[in-house]
Amino acid sequence: MKNDLFKLLSTYEYLHFYNDAEVPFRIETFRSIERHNIYRARVWVLNSYNLYPSLNNSGASGEDLHKVHSADQINQDITTLLADDTGILIGKHFENEEELLNYIKLQIIKHYS
Repeated sequence: MKNDLFKLLSTYEYLHFYNDAEVPFRIETFRSIERHNIYRARVWVLNSYNLYPSLNNSGASGEDLHKVHSADQINQDITTLLADDTGILIGKHFENEEELLNYIKLQIIKHYS
């Protein structure tokens, strides 16, 4: 694969229903500057985590005090999970951005159904 420079084209949000919940996915699409039919993408899923800082939540004997609570939302990169091959990571031929998006949507449905 040639050393392409990719331009960020678009950022999309795709809402998918999984286990009776609406799961938001963020899709970033990129196109090669040199070869306009080579695209790549990054895909993120929004997850919620309860994070507890250890130092603020530990007592003198090491017990968990649960003093500090959080419900942080983190976008997790899942591009490698969805990729059947490395194409969407390093660049793959698609006729247009819509074809790339349809491919990614099918991969999301395949992995989250």
